Amino acid sequence: YRNAALAAVNLVHIRWVYDYTVALPVANSTTCQYYGYLLEITAQKKIESELEKQHQAAQVAINTKDIFLTSMSIEINSPLNALIGLTRRLSDVTPDQEQRNSMQIITSSALHLKQILQQIHDFLSILKGSIGSVPQWYLLKRLMEPVIEEFQIKIASKRIAFEHNEFQPTALVFLDADWLQKIVRIIMDNAVKFTQEGRISLTVDLHRPRHGKDELLITVADTGIGIPPDKLQLIMEPFTQADETFTRKFGGVGLGLSIARNLLVQMNGVITIDSVP
Repeated sequence: YRNAALAAVNLVHIRWVYDYTVALPVANSTTCQYYGYLLEITAQKKIESELEKQHQAAQVAINTKDIFLTSMSIEINSPLNALIGLTRRLSDVTPDQEQRNSMQIITSSALHLKQILQQIHDFLSILKGSIGSVPQWYLLKRLMEPVIEEFQIKIASKRIAFEHNEFQPTALVFLDADWLQKIVRIIMDNAVKFTQEGRISLTVDLHRPRHGKDELLITVADTGIGIPPDKLQLIMEPFTQADETFTRKFGGVGLGLSIARNLLVQMNGVITIDSVP
């Protein structure tokens, strides 16, 4: 009897059903008529269960990837900082010009790798929603001067003219300084990377549109290789460049503009591009 009972249990199939019933009163009567149906949804439930398992597995993979990338960024940054510091020190004390040039190449490569690691860290922080804004009042002139000095040095080694407007000494802005400087650096880095000759200009103005609220209008223009019209929005996507051959020629992982756009959205700002090849 026990074996027969177990065999019967093994033949049981679980079915999921969805039921719907509505009660309608009968005219001139105290009774009701009931209408309804039972819909078998077993197949749908199996699909939902499978999707839930896949979602959980994907979430575990994403969390593992985030932990790995964050840990690697921290671990790689420490020796990179030491490498940058040592090569700069050696460049100052090495009399041989050829050796100094080699040291500068090492330093430049290390700084480039450090920038990529920082972009990956920023991108992961944006995805997790763990990057927060701390707006304060700043003098616009004092906020932009370090960025301008930095790019004057970067552009000095190329056949490019760098132009920028003068800032009102008393102009005040209320925003997150780190975010704004990061956004400008990302866009200016792109301009320097893709411009071999000609000029790059940076214009920063306080602008008051019709609704009466002050806005900060930042314009970066360059005489670089340009972007086809059908690629203008594509380059805002993460890990994307207008042409994959650019990755081999100019480097980069295609995260910069995506980070800039996300930061601007959180600052209630927008980014637009106008370009031709």
